[in-house]
Amino acid sequence: MQSSQSLHDRAEKLYATRSYAEALPLFTRASASSSIPLKRRCHARRSACLQLLGKHAKSIEAATASIDADPAHAEGWACRGTVQYGLRHHAEALTDWAEALSRAPPPPIARAVRLGMQHAEAAAAAARRAGQERTAARIRSEVQAEELDAVERRLEGQLEEEEEQLRAGEARAAPAPAVVSVAEAEAPGRRATQQLLLLGFGHVGRQFARMILRCLWCCRWYCCCWR
Repeated sequence: MQSSQSLHDRAEKLYATRSYAEALPLFTRASASSSIPLKRRCHARRSACLQLLGKHAKSIEAATASIDADPAHAEGWACRGTVQYGLRHHAEALTDWAEALSRAPPPPIARAVRLGMQHAEAAAAAARRAGQERTAARIRSEVQAEELDAVERRLEGQLEEEEEQLRAGEARAAPAPAVVSVAEAEAPGRRATQQLLLLGFGHVGRQFARMILRCLWCCRWYCCCWR
């Protein structure tokens, strides 16, 4: 039976040749070692293999196992921060990388972590700016909609007032009998046409339809007066 160290050494050779699928089961078997440094190292390598194979959730679990095996070592924190950054969890990545730097990692790991933190901070700032722009655009659209509603309500009120004035003027006009009989004969058809126009158009179209009907009524009234 092979020892955990020999399994780890074989897995490292496969990892160096990018044979991650073949190296993963060897790292998993070697992680059962009672040696804390070897256990920590194997879990970190498992996390890297799983991330490169696209299994991000299991990769985070393996990195967490590396941290649990030796919380005082930077390797597990750096590994989990890398996985979090790959998932665009920038805040979590920055937290894990800060933990890694606080544990005085080796210079290569420290350089990689600092570079990753710069990218994560830039990405987080860009995401905040994008969120602020989306919020500002939503607020602008809501304000514009409220302003349009206010203008439409004001126009509706003015139109209703004008219609009241026209109805009052029609009542005071006292047309000739012949004209009155024609108006009475046309009233049902006029009301039906008005209802169809009001139902067929939208909110702005209803206002336009009312204006057309009022103009038609005014033209007929002037023609009757000059007849």
